[in-house]
Amino acid sequence: MKALVVDDELPAREELSWLLSQCDVEVVASVASAESALDFLKDNLVDVVFLDIEMPGISGMRLGEMIHGREGRSPAIIFVTAYQERAVDAFEIEATDYLLKPLRLERLRRALEKVTIDRAVSEKVAKKLTRISVERRGVYHVVPLSDILAFESAEGIVLAYTESENFVTDFSLKFLESNLDGDAFYRCHRGFIVRIDAIRKIAPWGAGTFQLTLSNAKIVPLARSRAAGLRSLMPATMSSFSNDE
Repeated sequence: MKALVVDDELPAREELSWLLSQCDVEVVASVASAESALDFLKDNLVDVVFLDIEMPGISGMRLGEMIHGREGRSPAIIFVTAYQERAVDAFEIEATDYLLKPLRLERLRRALEKVTIDRAVSEKVAKKLTRISVERRGVYHVVPLSDILAFESAEGIVLAYTESENFVTDFSLKFLESNLDGDAFYRCHRGFIVRIDAIRKIAPWGAGTFQLTLSNAKIVPLARSRAAGLRSLMPATMSSFSNDE
């Protein structure tokens, strides 16, 4: 596994690089700013980027958003910071993990295991998913995607909703968006993916946004920027709603 370390403090970069060496991770670059990280990533591929949050110039959080938004396969993002209160923001851009300083070796190893699992699953998926494994009270169940109404990302955990239950999954929304059938599922919001035929109502919710009501009565937000895309996938009888209304 190849890693890029980004932190404006040299001692922090050196300590993290040493810890990663104990985990058989190759630190291919260690830089002090987001600008230097972006320059490096223009011509180099890594599996994971470790980011501090508070840095001069472009913040680590903004850098994470920029990396996450790049086309093609983007590296996993792990934040290493002293600021616990930014964890929600980190998981909204689908960071793999959020580690607090001072960093413990065992905690770092667990974060790297998540990167390994995500990478292995992505490489093995040769066609769209038809079923996934989900966890409930320590037991894994295989659930057909035809039973799942929606996926929701909340503080680093992705939940799968059926008509009567919800389960914890091991996947990120980004992975699911790439590997679900695009004719059946739609990412309606940065925190939600819905099964299109589970939508029962589409109601305005102010400022050009909408609320979706699913067949189990769950309410899901529809972002204004995603309304037109959903409209193009809906049957003609439901195609009259607009993101301009």
